[in-house]
Amino acid sequence: MLPGFRFRKGINLFPGVRLNISKSGVSTSIGKKGATINLSPHGTTGSVGAPGTGLSYRKQLIKGGKGYYAFLVIMLGFYVLNLVYNSHLKPAAQPVAAAPAQIEAPAAVKPPVKHHRKKHPAAQ
Repeated sequence: MLPGFRFRKGINLFPGVRLNISKSGVSTSIGKKGATINLSPHGTTGSVGAPGTGLSYRKQLIKGGKGYYAFLVIMLGFYVLNLVYNSHLKPAAQPVAAAPAQIEAPAAVKPPVKHHRKKHPAAQ
């Protein structure tokens, strides 16, 4: 790649486990904000910090990544198993029940018709 350009992408595998991909290689971080261990082909690094302050401390714990690739394959295997297992646990989509039939309101009641009495012709 071109000098000066940087590339970094992180993928959450599990809660607390992150796969980091960068221009220089692949590593795995274990932990949460404030305390993590990073495993890479270059070695194992521990870091602690106070989240939100910008203050942290890093120390290389082990030089060289002996067994790192085996660890990476195992973690990816667990990730795939987790995806498969969780996809089988999701409940099957239930068919949507038809809405109950609408009950029609009774036809409007007509007001009673007034019958006009015819006046008897003799009464006129």
